Amino acid sequence: MKILVQDCKTLEFLNRDGTRTLSYHAAEDFYSTLAALNFCQRREEPNLQILMKFSRDEFDVTLPVSAHCKEPARP
Repeated sequence: MKILVQDCKTLEFLNRDGTRTLSYHAAEDFYSTLAALNFCQRREEPNLQILMKFSRDEFDVTLPVSAHCKEPARP
């Protein structure tokens, strides 16, 4: 499982240094959902969500961090 931070509007994944990528393989893999949540809160961006990415897409879990991400997006 990978724990990723994603922009729910552009579907880009964020890295700790602020860069973005469309590939979840190249994205920052946070060691916990709490670490990802803390990262999102520090960034203060309006469209962030946490994606727990599993080897099978049907098991993926999306956690909206901002109100703008109420409808989860799928990569």
